[in-house]
Amino acid sequence: MRPIAGPAHPTHANPMRTRAMRILCVEEEPLQRKLLGACIELIAGEPLFAASGREAVAIFREHAVDLILLDMNQPAGDGFSALNEIRHLGLRGQQVPVLAVSDNITGLPESAYRKLGFSALYVKPVEPYRLLDRMDASLIAAGQPPLFRVPVG
Repeated sequence: MRPIAGPAHPTHANPMRTRAMRILCVEEEPLQRKLLGACIELIAGEPLFAASGREAVAIFREHAVDLILLDMNQPAGDGFSALNEIRHLGLRGQQVPVLAVSDNITGLPESAYRKLGFSALYVKPVEPYRLLDRMDASLIAAGQPPLFRVPVG
């Protein structure tokens, strides 16, 4: 019997993508990293992990990244600082979609995150298809091909 969640879903994966999507996940919690990695495997993507904003900026400088999932609550700094640094890394940094991933304890609306330079806000808990839907919308808004040929929802 074939597993439901595997690296390839030929009936839904978008053939417009010529390589696996590289998604940078900025998250220090091991369980959250595992969940995010599993979500990325659903789309046959390649997860890159950073435990801090500083590490995320270093990884972004070294690798072509298609999307960033940026946890807002980090032990060494915050997501706003990392976003600001990435956005100042030239055209690539300005164009990459960045989702703020948060418990949203502050209660800030998504429009506030957008004004600060994020593509969208994703409020935890991590639920695979809800997260994939937000990722897809952010990619489309940035002019990139969607994750799937058919809507996720």
